[in-house]
Amino acid sequence: IDKCRFKRQVTPGDTLTLEVEITKMRGPIGKGTAKATVDGQLACSCELTFAIQDV
Repeated sequence: IDKCRFKRQVTPGDTLTLEVEITKMRGPIGKGTAKATVDGQLACSCELTFAIQDV
């Protein structure tokens, strides 16, 4: 997780919606930009690095 910014507090009972846009994939490793919202208001944004694994 890089460049993480918290914009508002999320409390128990809130519904947190996470959206991730994949910006780069190389094999099983990828990067993306993510934003988390509560009731349409931005709560957090960041850049993610992730790996996808077959199960």
